[in-house]
Amino acid sequence: MWWNKKQPAAKLTDEELRLKAAGVNFAIFTISDDLNKTLQKEVKDLKDLKQEDINKVFFVVSYVLLFEAQKFFWENFIQNEENAKKFESHLFRLFEKTSGINPKSHIKDFVDYVQKIGPSGEIQYIGSKICKLLEKRDAFLNLEISTVFASYLKHGFYESMKKAWELPNDTLKDMANRVDPDLPQEVISETLSKQKVKNYYRITAQSLVGEDAKREIVVEAENEQSAKNIAFSGMFKNESERLMLDNPGHMLTADEIDLKPRKITDLLDNMEAYIDEMRKTKDLETIPKELKQYAWEYFREVEISKEDLQRLAIFVADKTYRVVSYIELMDNYTRAFFAKVIPYLWDSLQDRGVDTFYILDNELREDRFRAVVELFELTGIAVVTPYGEKGNLEYEAVEKQIRDYMAPVRNIMYVEKNASVNYLDKVTKLAKDSKYLCIFRSKAPTNPKVEIFNSKLQQ
Repeated sequence: MWWNKKQPAAKLTDEELRLKAAGVNFAIFTISDDLNKTLQKEVKDLKDLKQEDINKVFFVVSYVLLFEAQKFFWENFIQNEENAKKFESHLFRLFEKTSGINPKSHIKDFVDYVQKIGPSGEIQYIGSKICKLLEKRDAFLNLEISTVFASYLKHGFYESMKKAWELPNDTLKDMANRVDPDLPQEVISETLSKQKVKNYYRITAQSLVGEDAKREIVVEAENEQSAKNIAFSGMFKNESERLMLDNPGHMLTADEIDLKPRKITDLLDNMEAYIDEMRKTKDLETIPKELKQYAWEYFREVEISKEDLQRLAIFVADKTYRVVSYIELMDNYTRAFFAKVIPYLWDSLQDRGVDTFYILDNELREDRFRAVVELFELTGIAVVTPYGEKGNLEYEAVEKQIRDYMAPVRNIMYVEKNASVNYLDKVTKLAKDSKYLCIFRSKAPTNPKVEIFNSKLQQ
């Protein structure tokens, strides 16, 4: 068949690859909708699903077809590896903009399954995943779904992909501009600049007895003094933190924040201000979209050394934890920021060869521990803890989890919340013996110091 034969090599510019990706992305969602309806029609147990379950099935179908599409074009159309990677990057970004969900962790789940099962897992996965999501442990249902999927791939999907690739440029431009408008940076950041009503200030409290104890918070206020007053009255509620404030006039410093990012670290340094703006406007999408666009422009235009990429990874991991350690409101806006903005930073770093292993040894209350696990998982990191439903896990079980995540090269976080178990030396050795950039935090979150392994930065 024609798709088993290599197509003639074509030299495509980055913009042409973006347009091709837009056409393929449109086709993926159109086909996903059709396949979803076909499954409901032909598989008895899927006929009377609630809308929530229909949506779950649709998303599984869409990201599996996303994988099949990028694989198909890699093998048959784009013979240049650099162009193939650019096309994949455009396609995954457009998929995320269309669905609102970063697909990379889901694609990794798919790949892990295929590696475990073997080549047949590429067809079996969709049935297994849908059954699991719908809580229907039924081998026959699994087989039915996978059979319909296999038939659909063979009799329509590849032909549709070819047609999408060959759409006229004018049609592709229209599709691309609807999903991925090519705007200059001044226009991209316009919404952020217009939304500012009051000023945001980053308040830093520095210990009187040394430089190690430091705490930061972002507040909204009319002026610098008002910001300090707000911080003094509401920022430090624990007695241990009040020790830092014996002389607040000297201790507190306030720096005004511009919501328009000026450097890549602003995306996390200012996250509380961004989340607050999302809350005020009741908008889960606009600010994350613009921040990701800023990050995309940054990584496209700036040449970054390996050491600076590692510094950024250290900052992303540790700044994320330090914010979560004192964050007071966990709502949908908080979750949306963590799920939509931070994963893009991790993906960009991994695409450039920096894989991160973050080890956390801090005494954590149960509610704070749960917040750390939930929010870090939303960023796409695989979180491992030694705590099971029936008690502490043996180290062998912990190591197995870690190695399972190392196999597909997931970013990993290991957390110990108290002294009931201590596998830190073994986990740290496991991380040191890997190719991961290893970050170890044992000091309180008010202390900015962490230990670094597997990097020149540790010297």
